[in-house]
Parts: sequence; C-alpha cells; structure tokens
Amino acid sequence: MTALCIIGVMYNEHPDYQLVLAANRDEFKSRPTARPFFREEGMLAGKDEMKGGTWLGINRSGRFAAVTNIRSGQPLEAPAFSRGELVPAWVNDDDFDSYIARRDETDGFNLLYGTMENLFYVNNKEHPPHELKSGIYSLSNADLYTLWPKTKQLQKDLMKAETLQGEQLVSYLFDALAKRDAFPDEMLPDTGVGIELERRLSSAFIDMPEYGTRCSTVILVDRSGSCQFIEHSSFEEPEIRHEFVIKP
Repeated sequence: MTALCIIGVMYNEHPDYQLVLAANRDEFKSRPTARPFFREEGMLAGKDEMKGGTWLGINRSGRFAAVTNIRSGQPLEAPAFSRGELVPAWVNDDDFDSYIARRDETDGFNLLYGTMENLFYVNNKEHPPHELKSGIYSLSNADLYTLWPKTKQLQKDLMKAETLQGEQLVSYLFDALAKRDAFPDEMLPDTGVGIELERRLSSAFIDMPEYGTRCSTVILVDRSGSCQFIEHSSFEEPEIRHEFVIKP
C-alpha cells in the first residue's frame, strides 16, 4: 500500500519551526520502492515502484502532503485510482479537486495536506476537506479524531519537543518513531484483525517477518523557510538528507 501508518505534525506550534513532521511508512518488505528524490515536476518524495504513487511529499514552494490508509473496512476490488496519487496531486497542484471529488473511488485513506500558511485534512469515510488550526496532531490508521495508544504517545512526544531544535530535535523525533513496545491489550482498538495482530501493530515502529516499518521521515521547516528532509531506511543506507529553502 502506498501510505504511511503514523504521522505526527506540529503546525505553527514550535517556536523555531513553522512545520515539524515525523512519520513512519509501514509496508511489505518485498514491495519495490525508490528512496526520496526531486522529481522533474519539483516534488521531493519517495516512490512506490509498483503503482507509481507516494506516501509523503513536499516541494520548494512549501506544498506538502502525507497519506495513511484506514485499516477498518475491506479494500475495493478495483479502485479507480491509488491513494498514493493524492500526494502528488496536491503537491504538484495537478487536478487535486478532481481526486477529492472522487475520493470514494479508492481505498480508505486519511490525507493531511497544506502549505506553510494553511493545513487541511480529509478522508474518504466521514470527513470532507476542512482546515485545521495551528497545533499538534497525530494520525494513524483510524481518522484524525480517533486516537490510538501510539498516536497519543506521539502527541506527547511532540509536546516535549517544543524546547528542542536542530540535530537534537531530529534525533529526538527519530527516537520517538523507533519505539517498539506494544501497548496493553485493554488499550488497543478493535479493527477486525484479531488481538495478536493488534498487538504487533500497536507500536510506532513495526517489525514483522514480511511486513514492517520501511522508513522513518522527519521534515523541519524553520521560520526563515529553510527545510530539512531526512529519511532513515530500515533496509538500505541509513540516511538520506535534502536541504533547501522554501520560496512560496
């Protein structure tokens, strides 16, 4: 699936950064993937080599988007498009409204998207597009307003990050994304996959034989527009880093 499985965002909440984003992509380990690069159209993103979409992207004008799947419910037998197409549609300003108008024609998703001036959220279950206020948000495979133990924990971690900056903040966020402890059964959601799998999927970082956290990504945009995009991969070279200045 071309999607993230946990996202934490500080939006105009940190004293030094307009945007702080920390996210994990969970995926089958055999699924072919390209690591983040600047595409011809200007988006910086990884690439799902199977369907061509992506889970997280940002461009030099500050348009960014991140998508998760929704675990509950059955996937469509033949979706009209991949939810991985939503991120480039927004970041590249390419017929995004048409995709959103047809959002019930793809598998369940949550999409956080915006610019340095505005943040929005939409899913294709019950939440139409709407703007979010400045604040701290965390999102996994339920909707934005249904917090699971690991999204509550990531929110707490982000709240503690307000006093950090630079490489200390980067290291702290990657440590938060690397937490592997399962939560107690009584705290877990019931998404129809059985309690054993709920346990294994309950941590921020997932490591199962064939499926798990493929990469962790941190994006920082400071008040002057300087952007750092850092990815740690679980299976390839440990870090990719891009730095550039956002010019709206």
